[in-house]
Amino acid sequence: MKAKKAARTAAVLEIEPTFAKLKISQLKKGQVSDLENLECPLRLGHGIGIDGKISPDGFRELSQAMRGFKDAWKEYGLETCRTLIGYEVQAAKNAIVLMDRLNADLGFEPERFDFGPEHALICYESLKKSGLNSGADNRPVVLAAIGTFDLCVSVFEHERAVFCRALPAGPLRLAKWFAGFPETDRLADAAEEWLYDVFRRFGFHLPAGIGPRLILTGHSLSQAVRSGAPRNRHTAPVFTRTAALFQQIRSLSAEQIAMRLKISEEEAKILYFTLMSANSLITAVHPDGGAIREIELSDALMPLLLLPKAKADFLLHVRDGAVSCAHRAARKCGRSSAHAEFVRETACAILDKMCKEYGFGAEGRILLELAAILYDCKNGAADTDFYGISENGKAIAAAAADNRLFSSYGGPKTASELASVRFAAILSLAEALDQSGKRKLSGIRIKAEKKRLKFTAESREQAALEKWAFGKSASRFMEAFGITPELLVHFPDDPN
Repeated sequence: MKAKKAARTAAVLEIEPTFAKLKISQLKKGQVSDLENLECPLRLGHGIGIDGKISPDGFRELSQAMRGFKDAWKEYGLETCRTLIGYEVQAAKNAIVLMDRLNADLGFEPERFDFGPEHALICYESLKKSGLNSGADNRPVVLAAIGTFDLCVSVFEHERAVFCRALPAGPLRLAKWFAGFPETDRLADAAEEWLYDVFRRFGFHLPAGIGPRLILTGHSLSQAVRSGAPRNRHTAPVFTRTAALFQQIRSLSAEQIAMRLKISEEEAKILYFTLMSANSLITAVHPDGGAIREIELSDALMPLLLLPKAKADFLLHVRDGAVSCAHRAARKCGRSSAHAEFVRETACAILDKMCKEYGFGAEGRILLELAAILYDCKNGAADTDFYGISENGKAIAAAAADNRLFSSYGGPKTASELASVRFAAILSLAEALDQSGKRKLSGIRIKAEKKRLKFTAESREQAALEKWAFGKSASRFMEAFGITPELLVHFPDDPN
């Protein structure tokens, strides 16, 4: 019977430092319903926390779990399963060995997830589940995902991310850093003071006088809350209960916590520092309500696999947030917003004409927009955390935005470098069309032909500077694309 459901069923396997999770879901009457949620604890994070490597015990645990998971999804008639490697696991020095072992156990290559896309997926699903992005409540939202080693924070205003960052405040990282304190009270004082300083420097970029909503998520946090809090965790008092739970164990050692809650000492350390991070964050943000959500990467990805329009909606969410972060950075470097918007719109119009032949896609368009907003801002793109963007994507956008980088460039050697070179060539051409910053050209139209890209525009001035800059940029564009740009300017007031 289960095999009949396979056509409308998807399986996602997620591997994180402290757990592996298999989620099998089905699309039924336009809704995603879960068929299986299987979870297995892992100790990958323990080895990574000690010497940066996954231990042999961790590999053995993982192989054993994979065999059980593989049997589970095959029962549903599924031959394959999307396998996701969280970005914290990829930090291991021997992560390549993990990828090879998974390939051997599963028969296909798993997917790596960077911090940007992983965090954005969790944020997107958490906002939907919490109902805090409905538009009815205009208060800012702080969303923090407590991972194993990092605490990833994003700030949303009017449903759009305006800031994001991964902070080194995950439980296993804190446990390693503060392992030398013999007295628990002193450990708590030192760690809390350190967290306060981290959150103070982070700043959260919140409007003054407005109490934000706060959403907390994370596997270790969900387990911590289940250890001592009531089941109803979706209202504001949950933060009070979370603080109370931490106070109950604040002065206890890992051994004492383990004995009281009947868990291992390693689990006790994770519980202790998870609650400390959550409590310190609550104190720093001073939220006016919020929620704790149990959202993992696999939970967030499943709707994108089964719902037809979900991926496009998610990409729009990422695009809006990443562009908002870029605009914030552009304001800091003093770039003219009107000129930057012209460059962005024109560059995107050029890209749209090139998409059919070069296939940049929706994600490539986002990277070009980011580079356009921060074009020629010294280190502006490189120093900005773009919401939802991978490290490779950020590098492509940053290289394209740094106009000086290609002044003596020797030619692209990788696909990423080629994308940067092409984006930079597009941006140079778009910038040239408003080189003076006075918008002399209007009614710009672009037509792609086999060997030419024709630009026509109108102007009431000679626009000599724009023509000169366009000519210089045209050779660069020709080198990147093998297409020659041409500019024809009409003068409406010219009687001839």
